[in-house]
Amino acid sequence: MEANLKFVRKRNSQLNFLLRFLISQNRKKLKTPILFLILFWCFSLNANAQAPTDVTLSVNAGTGLLYVALPDSNISDIELQIGTKQGLTDVFSHTFTFDQTTGLPAGMTFTRNGLNTYLGLGAITPNTVYASKVRLKNTSGTWGDWYDIISN
Repeated sequence: MEANLKFVRKRNSQLNFLLRFLISQNRKKLKTPILFLILFWCFSLNANAQAPTDVTLSVNAGTGLLYVALPDSNISDIELQIGTKQGLTDVFSHTFTFDQTTGLPAGMTFTRNGLNTYLGLGAITPNTVYASKVRLKNTSGTWGDWYDIISN
């Protein structure tokens, strides 16, 4: 009887060993695909330019100022289109080069404080409603989605 107990104990320990071995092998097999998914997800997020986190247009005494809150500083261009209706650019349209403070067209300015960017638009025709949209281009050359606003 004691021999049977030793055999059963030995067999249980072998089964436990085999189970632990199989689980560790499955864990290794799962680690590789999960690692690739995580890396793919991280690189796909970095590959696309992001949209602004906030945009505000103000027109005072016929001069326009656009505030853009950037998600990060990996931006190369900021494109802005302003119209009297959605889809129109009859009020203003310009692509600002990130951090370019000189050589801008007359009346336009670019100032930045951290990720808060202020674009001076110069003279703007006063209107009751403006349909504006802004998009960002990252340093890899990829444009992000448009950020649409309606302001008055």
